[in-house]
Amino acid sequence: MSTDKTIRELMSSSILSELTSRPGPDIRPCLASLLETSLCKGDYPGRSGAVVALTAELLRLGKDQQEIEAIIEEWNRSNSPPLSSSEIQRAIKSGMLDKYEYSCEHQVLASFCIGLDCPYSKRKKNGHKKVRNFKFLDYRWPQILTHRQVLLYFAAVPYLEVKHKIGPGGRLFASHRQLAEIAGISVKRVGEDLQRLAQVGLITYTPGIPRKWERQASRIQRVIPIPPPRPTSITKGKRP
Repeated sequence: MSTDKTIRELMSSSILSELTSRPGPDIRPCLASLLETSLCKGDYPGRSGAVVALTAELLRLGKDQQEIEAIIEEWNRSNSPPLSSSEIQRAIKSGMLDKYEYSCEHQVLASFCIGLDCPYSKRKKNGHKKVRNFKFLDYRWPQILTHRQVLLYFAAVPYLEVKHKIGPGGRLFASHRQLAEIAGISVKRVGEDLQRLAQVGLITYTPGIPRKWERQASRIQRVIPIPPPRPTSITKGKRP
Protein backbone atom coordinates (compact mmCIF):
# COMPACT_ATOMS: atom_id res chain seq x y z
CA MET A 1 0.00 0.00 0.00
CA SER A 2 1.47 3.33 -0.95
CA THR A 3 -0.36 5.61 1.46
CA ASP A 4 -1.97 5.56 4.87
CA LYS A 5 -5.28 6.35 3.22
CA THR A 6 -5.00 3.30 0.98
CA ILE A 7 -4.25 1.05 3.95
CA ARG A 8 -7.15 2.47 5.95
CA GLU A 9 -9.65 2.05 3.16
CA LEU A 10 -8.54 -1.45 2.22
CA MET A 11 -8.87 -2.35 5.91
CA SER A 12 -12.40 -1.00 5.62
CA SER A 13 -12.88 -3.34 2.69
CA SER A 14 -11.87 -6.30 4.88
CA ILE A 15 -14.41 -5.31 7.52
CA LEU A 16 -17.12 -5.09 4.89
CA SER A 17 -16.05 -8.53 3.63
CA GLU A 18 -16.96 -9.98 7.00
CA LEU A 19 -20.37 -8.32 6.92
CA THR A 20 -21.17 -9.56 3.43
CA SER A 21 -19.39 -12.93 3.58
CA ARG A 22 -17.57 -12.08 0.36
CA PRO A 23 -13.79 -11.85 -0.28
CA GLY A 24 -12.23 -8.40 0.05
CA PRO A 25 -11.22 -7.94 -3.62
CA ASP A 26 -14.91 -8.12 -4.57
CA ILE A 27 -15.67 -5.09 -2.41
CA ARG A 28 -15.14 -1.66 -3.91
CA PRO A 29 -12.91 0.23 -1.42
CA CYS A 30 -14.79 3.52 -1.83
CA LEU A 31 -18.09 1.91 -0.81
CA ALA A 32 -16.38 0.09 2.05
CA SER A 33 -14.95 3.37 3.31
CA LEU A 34 -18.35 5.05 2.97
CA LEU A 35 -19.91 2.28 5.05
CA GLU A 36 -17.46 3.11 7.86
CA THR A 37 -17.96 6.88 7.63
CA SER A 38 -20.37 8.81 9.85
CA LEU A 39 -22.17 11.60 8.01
CA CYS A 40 -23.69 14.73 9.53
CA LYS A 41 -26.73 16.51 8.19
CA GLY A 42 -25.58 18.83 5.42
CA ASP A 43 -22.34 16.91 4.82
CA TYR A 44 -21.35 15.87 1.34
CA PRO A 45 -22.34 13.37 0.10
CA GLY A 46 -25.89 13.52 1.45
CA ARG A 47 -26.95 10.71 3.78
CA SER A 48 -29.82 9.63 1.51
CA GLY A 49 -27.57 9.60 -1.57
CA ALA A 50 -25.09 7.49 0.39
CA VAL A 51 -27.83 4.98 1.23
CA VAL A 52 -28.75 4.65 -2.44
CA ALA A 53 -25.10 4.02 -3.36
CA LEU A 54 -24.62 1.50 -0.55
CA THR A 55 -27.83 -0.28 -1.52
CA ALA A 56 -26.68 -0.61 -5.13
CA GLU A 57 -23.32 -2.05 -4.03
CA LEU A 58 -24.82 -4.51 -1.53
CA LEU A 59 -27.34 -5.57 -4.16
CA ARG A 60 -24.46 -6.19 -6.56
CA LEU A 61 -22.88 -8.41 -3.92
CA GLY A 62 -25.98 -10.58 -3.78
CA LYS A 63 -27.54 -9.29 -0.56
CA ASP A 64 -31.33 -9.36 -0.29
CA GLN A 65 -33.47 -6.47 0.95
CA GLN A 66 -33.56 -7.68 4.55
CA GLU A 67 -29.78 -7.99 4.72
CA ILE A 68 -29.32 -4.59 3.07
CA GLU A 69 -31.67 -2.95 5.56
CA ALA A 70 -29.82 -4.50 8.51
CA ILE A 71 -26.39 -3.32 7.29
CA ILE A 72 -27.57 0.19 6.46
CA GLU A 73 -29.50 0.58 9.73
CA GLU A 74 -26.32 -0.34 11.62
CA TRP A 75 -24.35 2.25 9.61
CA ASN A 76 -27.07 4.86 10.09
CA ARG A 77 -26.79 4.73 13.91
CA SER A 78 -23.51 6.64 13.78
CA ASN A 79 -24.85 9.45 11.56
CA SER A 80 -25.63 12.80 13.15
CA PRO A 81 -28.56 12.83 13.23
CA PRO A 82 -29.50 9.38 11.91
CA LEU A 83 -31.91 9.24 8.99
CA SER A 84 -35.47 8.33 9.89
CA SER A 85 -36.79 4.87 9.04
CA SER A 86 -38.97 6.33 6.27
CA GLU A 87 -36.00 8.16 4.71
CA ILE A 88 -33.94 4.97 4.76
CA GLN A 89 -36.75 2.94 3.20
CA ARG A 90 -37.21 5.47 0.38
CA ALA A 91 -33.50 5.53 -0.37
CA ILE A 92 -33.17 1.74 -0.27
CA LYS A 93 -36.17 1.38 -2.54
CA SER A 94 -34.59 3.81 -5.00
CA GLY A 95 -31.30 1.89 -4.96
CA MET A 96 -33.02 -1.42 -5.53
CA LEU A 97 -35.23 -0.17 -8.33
CA ASP A 98 -32.44 1.53 -10.27
CA LYS A 99 -30.01 -1.41 -10.01
CA TYR A 100 -27.34 1.12 -10.89
CA GLU A 101 -23.61 0.38 -10.67
CA TYR A 102 -21.88 3.61 -9.69
CA SER A 103 -18.87 4.63 -11.76
CA CYS A 104 -15.60 5.78 -10.19
CA GLU A 105 -16.43 9.38 -11.11
CA HIS A 106 -19.89 9.43 -9.57
CA GLN A 107 -20.35 12.31 -7.14
CA VAL A 108 -21.12 10.04 -4.17
CA LEU A 109 -17.98 7.92 -4.62
CA ALA A 110 -15.54 10.66 -5.64
CA SER A 111 -14.99 11.78 -2.04
CA PHE A 112 -13.98 8.25 -1.02
CA CYS A 113 -11.82 7.33 -4.01
CA ILE A 114 -8.41 5.84 -3.15
CA GLY A 115 -7.10 6.72 -6.62
CA LEU A 116 -4.67 4.71 -8.70
CA ASP A 117 -4.26 1.96 -6.11
CA CYS A 118 -7.88 0.90 -6.55
CA PRO A 119 -8.31 -2.19 -8.74
CA TYR A 120 -11.55 -0.74 -10.11
CA SER A 121 -10.01 2.61 -11.14
CA LYS A 122 -10.24 3.42 -14.85
CA ARG A 123 -7.69 6.18 -14.32
CA LYS A 124 -5.02 3.47 -14.18
CA LYS A 125 -5.46 2.97 -17.90
CA ASN A 126 -6.15 6.53 -18.94
CA GLY A 127 -3.54 8.32 -16.85
CA HIS A 128 -3.64 12.01 -15.94
CA LYS A 129 -3.50 14.94 -18.31
CA LYS A 130 -0.40 17.10 -18.16
CA VAL A 131 -0.97 20.69 -17.15
CA ARG A 132 1.37 23.67 -17.27
CA ASN A 133 0.03 25.92 -14.54
CA PHE A 134 2.34 28.79 -15.44
CA LYS A 135 0.24 29.28 -18.59
CA PHE A 136 -2.47 30.67 -16.31
CA LEU A 137 -0.06 33.47 -15.44
CA ASP A 138 1.44 33.78 -18.92
CA TYR A 139 -2.01 34.36 -20.36
CA ARG A 140 -2.61 37.04 -17.70
CA TRP A 141 -5.77 35.42 -16.40
CA PRO A 142 -5.32 37.09 -12.96
CA GLN A 143 -5.72 40.46 -14.67
CA ILE A 144 -9.03 39.35 -16.19
CA LEU A 145 -10.60 37.48 -13.28
CA THR A 146 -11.53 38.66 -9.80
CA HIS A 147 -9.47 37.67 -6.78
CA ARG A 148 -12.19 35.20 -5.74
CA GLN A 149 -12.24 33.55 -9.15
CA VAL A 150 -8.45 33.18 -9.16
CA LEU A 151 -8.55 31.53 -5.73
CA LEU A 152 -11.26 29.11 -6.86
CA TYR A 153 -9.53 28.16 -10.09
CA PHE A 154 -5.88 28.28 -9.06
CA ALA A 155 -6.18 27.02 -5.47
CA ALA A 156 -9.44 25.33 -4.48
CA VAL A 157 -10.07 23.21 -7.59
CA PRO A 158 -6.45 21.94 -7.97
CA TYR A 159 -6.37 21.17 -4.24
CA LEU A 160 -9.43 18.93 -4.55
CA GLU A 161 -8.04 17.33 -7.73
CA VAL A 162 -4.97 16.27 -5.74
CA LYS A 163 -6.97 15.26 -2.65
CA HIS A 164 -9.25 12.99 -4.67
CA LYS A 165 -6.42 11.83 -6.95
CA ILE A 166 -8.38 12.58 -10.10
CA GLY A 167 -5.60 14.51 -11.81
CA PRO A 168 -5.70 17.91 -13.56
CA GLY A 169 -8.89 18.30 -15.54
CA GLY A 170 -10.59 15.37 -13.81
CA ARG A 171 -14.31 15.46 -13.14
CA LEU A 172 -14.72 16.95 -9.68
CA PHE A 173 -17.81 16.96 -7.48
CA ALA A 174 -17.82 19.54 -4.68
CA SER A 175 -20.24 21.76 -2.81
CA HIS A 176 -20.02 25.54 -2.97
CA ARG A 177 -19.39 25.55 0.78
CA GLN A 178 -16.46 23.18 0.44
CA LEU A 179 -14.86 25.29 -2.31
CA ALA A 180 -15.39 28.49 -0.34
CA GLU A 181 -13.75 27.04 2.78
CA ILE A 182 -10.68 25.92 0.84
CA ALA A 183 -10.35 29.24 -1.02
CA GLY A 184 -11.02 31.29 2.12
CA ILE A 185 -13.86 33.26 0.56
CA SER A 186 -17.56 33.81 1.19
CA VAL A 187 -19.87 31.09 -0.10
CA LYS A 188 -22.46 33.62 -1.31
CA ARG A 189 -20.98 34.24 -4.76
CA VAL A 190 -19.21 30.94 -5.45
CA GLY A 191 -21.90 29.88 -7.94
CA GLU A 192 -21.62 33.20 -9.76
CA ASP A 193 -17.82 32.93 -9.86
CA LEU A 194 -17.95 29.37 -11.20
CA GLN A 195 -20.37 30.50 -13.89
CA ARG A 196 -17.87 33.20 -14.84
CA LEU A 197 -15.00 30.69 -15.04
CA ALA A 198 -17.16 28.52 -17.30
CA GLN A 199 -18.18 31.52 -19.40
CA VAL A 200 -14.56 32.41 -20.18
CA GLY A 201 -13.72 28.78 -21.04
CA LEU A 202 -11.52 27.79 -18.09
CA ILE A 203 -13.89 25.15 -16.72
CA THR A 204 -17.06 23.26 -17.45
CA TYR A 205 -19.61 23.63 -14.67
CA THR A 206 -22.91 22.01 -13.81
CA PRO A 207 -24.55 23.55 -10.72
CA GLY A 208 -25.59 21.21 -7.96
CA ILE A 209 -29.06 20.77 -6.49
CA PRO A 210 -29.41 22.05 -2.90
CA ARG A 211 -32.84 20.54 -2.20
CA LYS A 212 -32.76 18.02 0.65
CA TRP A 213 -33.90 14.86 -1.14
CA GLU A 214 -32.22 15.61 -4.47
CA ARG A 215 -29.07 17.14 -2.98
CA GLN A 216 -26.07 16.73 -5.20
CA ALA A 217 -22.80 18.59 -5.51
CA SER A 218 -21.74 20.81 -8.36
CA ARG A 219 -19.71 19.21 -11.14
CA ILE A 220 -16.56 21.09 -12.10
CA GLN A 221 -13.92 20.17 -14.64
CA ARG A 222 -10.94 22.29 -15.62
CA VAL A 223 -10.25 22.67 -19.34
CA ILE A 224 -6.76 21.24 -19.95
CA PRO A 225 -4.50 22.50 -21.45
CA ILE A 226 -5.25 25.90 -19.95
CA PRO A 227 -6.70 28.01 -22.77
CA PRO A 228 -5.74 31.61 -23.57
CA PRO A 229 -8.38 34.29 -22.98
CA ARG A 230 -10.85 34.95 -25.76
CA PRO A 231 -11.41 38.58 -26.83
CA THR A 232 -14.86 38.49 -25.23
CA SER A 233 -13.31 37.46 -21.90
CA ILE A 234 -11.12 40.55 -21.86
CA THR A 235 -13.71 43.08 -22.94
CA LYS A 236 -16.13 42.07 -20.21
CA GLY A 237 -13.54 43.01 -17.58
CA LYS A 238 -13.52 42.31 -13.89
CA ARG A 239 -16.30 42.55 -11.42
CA PRO A 240 -15.35 43.96 -8.02
